[in-house]
Amino acid sequence: MSTTRTNWRGWFRAALWLLIATSTAHAGAAASLPDARGLDVRLFRPPVDPDGYLHSNGTACLQPGALGLRLTLDAGFGLVPVEHAATGALALNLGILDGLVAGVALPLQRVSGDASSSTGVGDVELSGKYRLLQLQPGDLQTTARPGLAAVLRVSAPTGNAGELRGEPGLSIWPTIVLDYAPLPQLRFGAEAGYRFISGRGAALPLQGNPRFDYDDLITLGLAGRVDVSHRLSFLADWYAAGVAPSLTTRGAISAEIAGGARYQLNSYISLTAGAAFGLPRGQLASTGRGFLSLVVAASDADLDRDGYVTRVDGCPDRAEDFDGFRDGDGCPDEDNDADGVDDAVDACPDDAGARANAGCPVRVIGDRDRDGVNDYLDDCPDVAASGTTTGCPAARKTGDGS
Repeated sequence: MSTTRTNWRGWFRAALWLLIATSTAHAGAAASLPDARGLDVRLFRPPVDPDGYLHSNGTACLQPGALGLRLTLDAGFGLVPVEHAATGALALNLGILDGLVAGVALPLQRVSGDASSSTGVGDVELSGKYRLLQLQPGDLQTTARPGLAAVLRVSAPTGNAGELRGEPGLSIWPTIVLDYAPLPQLRFGAEAGYRFISGRGAALPLQGNPRFDYDDLITLGLAGRVDVSHRLSFLADWYAAGVAPSLTTRGAISAEIAGGARYQLNSYISLTAGAAFGLPRGQLASTGRGFLSLVVAASDADLDRDGYVTRVDGCPDRAEDFDGFRDGDGCPDEDNDADGVDDAVDACPDDAGARANAGCPVRVIGDRDRDGVNDYLDDCPDVAASGTTTGCPAARKTGDGS
């Protein structure tokens, strides 16, 4: 286990150093539009916390005090303002209260075209998610109950909008999220919101049409997930953004449809890979996109198949033994009486005893009253009561004082 953790730490460091090196080594001229006010070409954005689909958010939340880490790399090709755009985003999340999660994300971006290119930090994003309704999956006996959550993202203009690495001003992006799971293995989601942008963006050129200004965005996402095993899931996501004042203008609505797979490496680490293409392309969507996401957080997976998901499982990689002894924590109790003899070979699993005595306490076998009940089992060792299991006469068992 320690070797695995060391390897993952090494991969994280390598990925981060690669992003940092890229951001410092490729200083170039701005990939600018005719209007220097610019815009942010990031149509694809991962969920704000470890829960969620490919782009759309989900309604589950980290437990209070739990940490989540997400590293996402994506690259889009054939964008209208530029030819290529690649982003590496590192996000950190913390469970604050039951149903409340806060996070921060830092993107590093590279945009390039025939005429010019630019690399650097994008807009730093602060986020919060509050669960309004708990998702309850359905089954053949239980009716599903939808989950509902509110998400708020606020981005500071730390990037360069003129170089297409950030919004032209402060952005505030509230969304409402809906989850529904008719079966435990099948889940659907939807997210709708409005991204307010304080500054005015670039005037986008259109073939055969007047230019329109990049401005506030109306956003929408529709997603689905099917779990084919405890480790492997397939996901699909359609996400769109439309320039609010110009929705009827050609090119103002940009959307991509994405598909991918998620693999739960262990109870805390998952890897997601996928691809997307513009549908419709608009001014922000890519012709093609690829992305890879690594998440470290307690998950909804139940890899030990004991009925407790990782979030509430005290031993997420070891199944509960359900022997009537402390079965509520998700941990197997291999030695109930703590006598050093495993329950599997302990003849008396609930009574401490020596290993030499097969885990049973040493008892002197005797029958002083000669009623056929050994003294260690006889509640009345000096009063004969033949034919009973307790060794006491019937009157004694009824408690009449005889």
